[in-house]
Amino acid sequence: NYTNLGPILDFCVVDLERQGQGQIVACSGAYKDGSLRVVRNGIGIHEHANVELQGVKGIWSFDPPKNAMQTEKSFDKYLLMSFVGESRILALKGESLEETEIGGFVLEGETTIYCGQAIGNNNIQVTSKSVYLISSEDQKQLKKWSPENNQNITVCSCNLSQIVLGGGKVLYYLEIEGNDIVKKCEKTMEHELSCVNLNPLGSSKSNFCAVGLWTDISVSILGLPNLEELKKQPLEGEIIARSVLFAQFEGVSYLLVGLGDGHLVNFVFDLKTGQLSNRKKISLGTQSISLKTFTYKGDTHVFACSDRPTVIYGKN
Repeated sequence: NYTNLGPILDFCVVDLERQGQGQIVACSGAYKDGSLRVVRNGIGIHEHANVELQGVKGIWSFDPPKNAMQTEKSFDKYLLMSFVGESRILALKGESLEETEIGGFVLEGETTIYCGQAIGNNNIQVTSKSVYLISSEDQKQLKKWSPENNQNITVCSCNLSQIVLGGGKVLYYLEIEGNDIVKKCEKTMEHELSCVNLNPLGSSKSNFCAVGLWTDISVSILGLPNLEELKKQPLEGEIIARSVLFAQFEGVSYLLVGLGDGHLVNFVFDLKTGQLSNRKKISLGTQSISLKTFTYKGDTHVFACSDRPTVIYGKN
């Protein structure tokens, strides 16, 4: 359903932010019901259900364990919701959500900053203090890893077998090997970390990670597993990167950088050398951007979450 803007007595197309995105400003209605309406390109959000919860810091979905006979793709059944100092797990039962507990997950005393699938039919939970490898089938912890000197974990990025995380200026690279979490490398950056990403491009493992830094307002490309700096890219402004993401559209690799003021910066990324080129910047909103990938009809898209949610895809 769409809101009826008629009668439209007059309109004009303007690029208010000078970013190449035209918006329609229309004189709608008549007499006492007349109004100015602004129409812009974007996506619609349809609410199917809501749960009243205060202070949610993060939310992740994950699957129940798969058995050997399962062939159909199942939808995620569980939601892990993070709060300050605690987490809760909600299970989808029919059309309702019910709070539940799953063995191996740490739900009290620590703030979850990531939860997802891991190799070997396991789950991974990263909290502000530790990393936990959890068996989906046995519902028990297989391994716990914590930074030295009780360093708080503030940023994290994971795929099925790789983990990059850190706090302050210290960055760690870990790999999941069987039922073990192995630290491969540690690096002290020049400034504090603001965001990280190691989303693999065209393979199951990533050879690079991207790191956003405070103070000097930059993004660095590091090679894995040694965390060797391959490229340091200034963002040319006063707003830090709050989210970074590797993505591929129609065979071309990109690094997307979401800034704290609602701008998106993107670079073409060279998979062989780790170099960045063809910088572009566009305004998506006015608030900090968080970038996440999702799959729709077999294609990977990017959801840019801000005060103006946007879907980024290959044909755009």
